[in-house]
Amino acid sequence: MSSNNFKISKNKEDYISNLHAFDRKLKKIGKVESRVSGHGYGAFIYVKGASNSAEVMEDEIGVWVEFWVIDEDDPDHDKYFSTYEEAYAALQTWIKE
Repeated sequence: MSSNNFKISKNKEDYISNLHAFDRKLKKIGKVESRVSGHGYGAFIYVKGASNSAEVMEDEIGVWVEFWVIDEDDPDHDKYFSTYEEAYAALQTWIKE
């Protein structure tokens, strides 16, 4: 995953590679847990802060993030981002709230 040149994954290997690279970047936010879960195109990143969490995946539109308040039954909101960088900025704010 290039930090300045986001491209939708063309195959499953690129998708998984993007998720693992983004997972490593999310770990730098500080005091968060994150991990890649699932397999193939069903894989996603789960990231958790003190009171909020999120699930991150990619599809043909872009990077899709579901924003969750911990212990809630439904996501607070979800949003598509055109780049991983945009998703990262939103996640930094959400996870630290």
